Amino acid sequence: MKFRWKLLLLLMSVSILPIVGLRTYGIHNVRLMADALIQKLEQIQEPSDSTGIATRLNRDPTAGQVPVTHPNSLTKNGISELRQNILERVDRVETLTLGFLSLLIILVTLCGLIFSRRVIQKIEAIAKASRKLAGGDFEAKTGIVSNDEFGEIGEIFDGIGPKLKDHYRMLQSISVAMEIQQRLLPGQPPQSPGFDIQAMTLYSDETGGDYFDYLCSGAHQKLCLVVGDVSDHGLPSALLMASMRGMLRLRAAMPGALEEMVSDVNRQFARDVEAEGRFMTLFMARIDRENQLLEWVRAGHDPAILYDIEEDSFTDLKGQGMALGISPDLTFTRQSLPIRAGQVICLFTDGIPETRNSQGDFFGRERLRQEIRRHVAETAKDMMLSILDAVAEFRGDLEQEDDLTLMVVKILSPETDLTDQCPDEARLAT
Repeated sequence: MKFRWKLLLLLMSVSILPIVGLRTYGIHNVRLMADALIQKLEQIQEPSDSTGIATRLNRDPTAGQVPVTHPNSLTKNGISELRQNILERVDRVETLTLGFLSLLIILVTLCGLIFSRRVIQKIEAIAKASRKLAGGDFEAKTGIVSNDEFGEIGEIFDGIGPKLKDHYRMLQSISVAMEIQQRLLPGQPPQSPGFDIQAMTLYSDETGGDYFDYLCSGAHQKLCLVVGDVSDHGLPSALLMASMRGMLRLRAAMPGALEEMVSDVNRQFARDVEAEGRFMTLFMARIDRENQLLEWVRAGHDPAILYDIEEDSFTDLKGQGMALGISPDLTFTRQSLPIRAGQVICLFTDGIPETRNSQGDFFGRERLRQEIRRHVAETAKDMMLSILDAVAEFRGDLEQEDDLTLMVVKILSPETDLTDQCPDEARLAT
């Protein structure tokens, strides 16, 4: 059943049913009074009471509906005539009220049709405009002009289209920004002999401030690894991340020590974010395979973790240094550590250890170490995915609150062939 008929039935029920009930109740009372009066008249037929009753009826001012009788005129035929007269008057009242009720039903039906039609026309106008809006027509209008609630609804609806159009454009821009940012991140790890490397970033929004990169510098045996995290997340952080990527790549292409690279980049970055109060944490490492040496600079970032399989020991790659952007005059310290085959380096952003579950517990560095130990026999890619899966399982049904970035670097022995560890990737590469 359409809404217009439901509305019409509702109007008729609300207006007619009470009147029908009132009319039924009134007719019932009239019949009761008529029956009571007829019973009184039947009692007058008794000879002993006929004179007294007639006299009382003649004096009673409330007996206007009954013809005035005199003491000797209440014969049997007269009483029958009075009874018939009363019944006719009751029937006349019923007929008149029935006619009035029928006329009232017709008027209510016509008014209900007119009212429901006007209401339905406005509802249909809103529905038609809604279908156009859902189809992408942001210029859809209801065309409702009135001073009632429908006019207010129409005015509000007509203002939705332009706002949705602006939001749609913004979403398109964010989608393009997300695509651009994904392209800024390395698509494939470097094919460096003696290393198995994989990294991934999972943004909590469409875009974010996490960043990782592979920067080759100097001889073929050297590889620079970078993981960074711009404060907050979203589109503003993504823009700063893109800016930092350009500065890092430009500076890494020039000679210099790690601490010099980070200091030069910080000097420019601090000028860019001076008015905004933003900052970026950074962990930059350089692996010198020829000299079996790992160097790193930590700028306010979570220390990376070095796991030695042979000794089953973990080392936190700590170091002094504040986050980039706080001051252009910051200085940074380079740390170094000898490395050998069979070690695993994990670089990550704070979104991983600071992931919380429904009980409010943090994933923490200790759980991260356990996952590294549990999956150390896997390839770097499988190990990375296993750790990220463990973080997601720990979080449960809660939403991801921060960006997640993880880089796994496995140092292999010179005779190790990566095709034995990851045949699928090797086949794809060929």
